[in-house]
Amino acid sequence: RNFNDRGDRNFNDRGDRNFNDRGDRNFNDRGGYGGNRGDRNDRGDRNDRGDRNDRGGYGRDRRYGDSKYDMSAPLPSGPASTRQPVVKTTPTHNMLTKSGPSKQELEEKEKETLKLKTEKAEAKAREEELLKQEKIRKEEELKAKQIAQEEKEKNITKFAEEIFNTKLVGEELTNHIKEKCNNNDENELTGNALLVEILKLPDAKNLKWMNKNSYGNALIYLLQDKMINQMLCIYEIQKFCHTNNFPKIDVKGEKRALIEIMFQLLYQNDIIEAESFLAWTDDEKYDSIPGKTDALVQSNKFIMFLKTELEEDDDDDDDDEEEDLYNYGR
Repeated sequence: RNFNDRGDRNFNDRGDRNFNDRGDRNFNDRGGYGGNRGDRNDRGDRNDRGDRNDRGGYGRDRRYGDSKYDMSAPLPSGPASTRQPVVKTTPTHNMLTKSGPSKQELEEKEKETLKLKTEKAEAKAREEELLKQEKIRKEEELKAKQIAQEEKEKNITKFAEEIFNTKLVGEELTNHIKEKCNNNDENELTGNALLVEILKLPDAKNLKWMNKNSYGNALIYLLQDKMINQMLCIYEIQKFCHTNNFPKIDVKGEKRALIEIMFQLLYQNDIIEAESFLAWTDDEKYDSIPGKTDALVQSNKFIMFLKTELEEDDDDDDDDEEEDLYNYGR
């Protein structure tokens, strides 16, 4: 009743007069919502206009983000009913699952790994070989030094026997030693080597050999300022007393340990210094030499005397006792 092709009377197909297919002016077929604006059945197609899941067909899917449509594509023209969303396309190779390394790549990688392992093993073998050679070299050097030291000690012992067998004593013996050692570099004599020969005397226990007019002067010359040799002399006294079961001797009616008397006389006659005795008490290098414990026990009183003397630097308190000991050996 209202329209019944009313456009003939009122509009004369009004779209021609008023709109001249009016969508042509603003929208190029303005009926973008339905095509012909006058057609109410097509004008407000809300299923197409307000679809929030496909809002305007411009490529924005609010539920799924931007992955469905390509926003970079140009906006479509024409009636909304004819527009289709532009689906974002992805290159075919990106959609495919990426394949693993090829057989050739795996073989090359395996070869490279094997090469690295081989190089590492070779480097380790070279390092071990160098360490082995260095160890052998050090052992050979040590063995050579030991052989040289043994040979040197043999020569010293032989020279000490020759000197002792001259039967010289006092200053005459000292001068003979100086002459022999200064004129021949191969001749070397140590105080402990000469002491070994002296202690072979049958009457070594009477201690007369410590006097300067006997072997005392030669021992002072050979041992002066030589702490190591002095300490080795103490060890020779220790071995001597151990071999003789640490005997006791009579001093003015009193039985006293021979080793204690020998230590006191060696100190009194300036043959061995106090520092060397104290070094002997703490030394562990020559623990294999027998008799150390007994020697320490029997000489304890003398060692304590030395410690006190060094601390107080007082030599006058024991002069009388030292004089008596000195006279004992005459």
